[in-house]
Formats: sequence, structure tokens, C-alpha cells
Amino acid sequence: MCPLTVTINASSHGPSIPSNFVGLSVSSLSIDGNSGYTRCFTTGNRQMVNLFKQIGVKHLRTIMGKANPRYPDPSDSQIDAFFDFAAAAGVKQVIWSLHLFNAGKAATALSNNKAIAAHIWNTTTPSGTVERDLLESFAFDNEPDWLRYLRSADPVITGYATPANEGYIDQWRKWCQTLSAADVAPGANFSGPDTGSKWPAGRERGEINTLINGVPFTRRFAMDACPKIITATQHYYGASSRGLTAEQMAEECLSRDWVANDYVELAQNALADGPAWPTNNTGAPMPYRFTECSAFNNGGWNPGNQIFATALLALDFYHWWARRGCSGVNPFTRTAQYNSPIYFDGTNYIAEPYAYALKAFTLGSSGNIVNPGQFVLNNPSNINLTVYGVVNATDLCVTLINKTFDKVGVRTAQVSIATPAGFRVKQARYIVLSAGKVPGASGDATLKGACLGGAELPNDGSSWAGRWTTLPVSDGGVRLSVLPTTAVIVDFQKSRLSKAGGTSRPRNISFRATQLRSSEFSAKPPEPSF
Repeated sequence: MCPLTVTINASSHGPSIPSNFVGLSVSSLSIDGNSGYTRCFTTGNRQMVNLFKQIGVKHLRTIMGKANPRYPDPSDSQIDAFFDFAAAAGVKQVIWSLHLFNAGKAATALSNNKAIAAHIWNTTTPSGTVERDLLESFAFDNEPDWLRYLRSADPVITGYATPANEGYIDQWRKWCQTLSAADVAPGANFSGPDTGSKWPAGRERGEINTLINGVPFTRRFAMDACPKIITATQHYYGASSRGLTAEQMAEECLSRDWVANDYVELAQNALADGPAWPTNNTGAPMPYRFTECSAFNNGGWNPGNQIFATALLALDFYHWWARRGCSGVNPFTRTAQYNSPIYFDGTNYIAEPYAYALKAFTLGSSGNIVNPGQFVLNNPSNINLTVYGVVNATDLCVTLINKTFDKVGVRTAQVSIATPAGFRVKQARYIVLSAGKVPGASGDATLKGACLGGAELPNDGSSWAGRWTTLPVSDGGVRLSVLPTTAVIVDFQKSRLSKAGGTSRPRNISFRATQLRSSEFSAKPPEPSF
């Protein structure tokens, strides 16, 4: 047992976590079913609709590459079916991607950008979905920073700003102007650039340098595209899974290096913690969103992408970046790939461990982040455990993630959370995210499957049956054990629980109000293990 104490001042909090923070990214090929993809985002796919609802997916981003006759755009009826699906699944906002590369006047005239934008802007589907109401923004292409795109994807574009007045950023501005015309989508919003590289983060693992005159691509684009964009977008893949065993993948996922170095480096160089990050039209820092994010890319189609360690990494990632002001995360969801949060096994759509992390995040993220200086962890044994907090008018949620596992040595954390300052506690409860399909498993990060509150996420139309367990409160504080390779959400409440005894069915907590600032609190991290 490793004793830890947590001290919280809940009266000092930062910005709120957006209610649409949890999202997914899907290829346009999953919308039209071309090129071997499964057309799975329709209202007829009841399993997918139910999984979206059970996970709590509120945001969707579509992916479009350069204009190519091999990959025609979705038809109007397929677009309508997609927006009907989004509405039925509880999605609140959509980023719809269009073409930029190979779509200009000197190219092959393959782009239907204007027609598609006008259709979305002006269409109410036969089912009554007003597509414009769900549209957050339009975007263009995918991962434009890779040199192979800048050099060969378009007959004119040779670089970010070359040739003069015809480079990537110039073409981007021209398309924004074209689509904003009165006969297309006047008043539409835009986002971008969906950067693929996270350089300089990850350079020791082979990340590609896509700097523009020494400036990371996302920051350069955000500075140049502001105020046309409402959100800057970035991708994040931790590492390649090619050739790795499940045990090696678990070790990578649960390394301290992510929160100690990698995330910090990305935030301070490419995103809002960096110099000259632009402001939006309200004077606030430009919002940013991860429109693809996984522990590993799917190089090698490694089935280890489905191990439980990916859930702990994802939950940590979501909270860490929410604490830095990120507006949301959309992992790529091609259901045939092992790194997809929702996987199709040939018969059923299944929530993989990553999806359980999204659900766990929704349970503990409705509110405002607790400012880091007011959220203190005393961790004398320096075990690999991170802590985050979120508060609103009625609930204070504390998420604890124990990233120790059998290969590196399992360690149970004996946690004491003192009476939170600025929050009068009436009672408390907790819920556990654990590995495998049997509740209570701990220590083995390579298991497939997950349990949250002792239950799986259903795809059959039933509701998730996870259960919260009551925690005894003493002088406003609590004590509990956080087992190895598990995450625990502690929910402090200002009102009394129902008279249901030790456990209660989860209720729909309105946590969305504000976002507590948390911190990872890993003292003296060891040398990176990559």
C-alpha cells in the first residue's frame, strides 16, 4: 500500500469543459461505403446509434482527402443519412471536411465543394434534421502538413505559401471566400488544418518535422487563418504499433513520459501554450481540438491496439488536455481498424477499452477544471498515478488513474482526500474503470475488454448498467484504495443520495457546467522509456 493525500480548493477553478468535448472522426468513405469501407453511420445501424448514446459522443468530424476520381464525394442522400444519424445518436455538432488539394481551377475539376456546402447549408432532411443546425464548421483535406501532400497532391501548390499567391494557405483563403458567398453558405464557420505531425513532440520516436519557417504547422496556420477559423485542429498519435507485443504497447501507454514531456512539448510549441497563439473574435485564445487521437497509429494493424492500457492513456489524455483549455478530442473511427474506439468484429459493433475511457471522462468532466495550484497531491512513494478534478454547482469529481501494472510492479494507492475547501460535502460515491470483462481485474494492462462500474457498454438498445458505490464521508473527506491498472472517479455531492443503501444506479449528472483544473502530479519522472 502506498499512502497518498489529495488536498483540493474547489473555490478556485478555471474554464468549463465543453459539453461536446467527446467526439469521433470518421472517413467520408464510411459515409458512402466506397473503397471497401463499411457504410455504418446511418440510422439503420441501431448498434452504432446506441453505442454513441451510451458512450456520450457529442461531436463528429468527417475526413476528406484530396479530390480523386477513385473516391467520389458522398451523394446528397448519403449526406442526409449521415446527418440524420448524427441527430439520432445525440451528436450536437459536426465538422464537415471538403477538398483543397487537386480541387483548384488548374486541377481536374473533381471537387463538388460548392454544391456540397450549399446542400448542407440549405437542407432539412425528410426526417426533419436541419443540417445547418448541426454544422459547426467546414474544413479542408486531412493532414496537409505532410510533405508528400505539399509537393505532389496538387498541380499548382508546391508548399505552404508557394508559389506566391497560390500556395496552400492562399488556396485555403480562396476556398473560404468561395464558400462564404451568398449563393453557397453565407455565414458558415471554418476550422483547420488537421495537422498530422506533432513535431517537435515525438521526434525521438521518428515524428516528421513539418515546421513552416521554424514554426509548428498548426500554430503557423492558426496565426495566418485567424480570424477566419473558429477552431484550430491537430492530430495526435502516440507512437507506431508496428512489431510491438501487447506488453510493450502497455509499457508505452503507461509511461510517465507522456504527461511529463510529450504533451508539454506539444502544448508549448504547436498549441495555445506556445508564443504568438492567436485570439478569436472575442479576444479569448483561439480554441483548439484534437480531431484524431490514439495511443498508436494502426501501422501493422496490430491487435494490441485493443488492450486496456489504451483506456488509461486516453482518460489521462482527455483530462490533461481539458486542463490546458482544449475544446475536445475526436479519435479516428474506422471500425475495421484495431485502434478504433468502436470495432466491428464481423457481426457486432463493440465498444473497445478506448471507448470506456470516453464514457469515464463524461462521468467526471461536467464542470470547471480546478486550478492546478489549488489541487495538490502528496505522493511520497512517487507511484505512477495522476489526478484530475472538475467541479460544478452540485458535484466535485476527482479522477484518479493508477498506471502501475504487473510488468513494472503493481502498487495499490491508499488515497486520502481531505475536506475540499469551498465545497460542502454531504456524501460521496465512486465508480471504477477496470480491465477485462470481469469486474475487479487489476494489474494486467494487456487484457482486452473493460468494465465501468462493473458493467460493459451495451450495443443492443439497453442502457449501461454501471453502478456507483457509496463512500463513507468523515469530516467531509474520504479514504479509498485505487488498485493497479484502474481508474476511479470519486463524486463528492452537496445533496443526499437516495435511500438505496451502498450502491445506486448512475444518474445523469449535469456536470457540464464547469471544468476543474487538475494536474498530473508525477514528481521526478524517470528518464523517458521510448
